[in-house]
Amino acid sequence: MQRWPRQRLDERTNSHLFEFLAGEGRWGIPDPDGDFGPQPIDARKARLSDIVQETGAKTIHYLYDFGDSWDHVIKLEKCSTTRR
Repeated sequence: MQRWPRQRLDERTNSHLFEFLAGEGRWGIPDPDGDFGPQPIDARKARLSDIVQETGAKTIHYLYDFGDSWDHVIKLEKCSTTRR
C-alpha cells in the first residue's frame, strides 16, 4: 500500500479520507457506494509525480481528514528525472 505525505509524516493508518487537487483533477479514495457525487481518480493507483506530469501543476492542494479539514499546499520547487 502506498502511503501519502501526511500519513507518512505522522505515521497515519489511512483511517481518514484524503484528496489531492491539481489542475482540474481530483485524486482520492473513491466511495465504493458512489453516494457522494463525482468520484475522484483512485489515488491508490497514482504517484504524486504522475499527477504533476499529467496536470503540469506546480501546486497541489492536499486535504486530509474531511472532518477536521487539514488543508496543505504542496509547491513543486525542483523536478528530478531520477525514478526509484
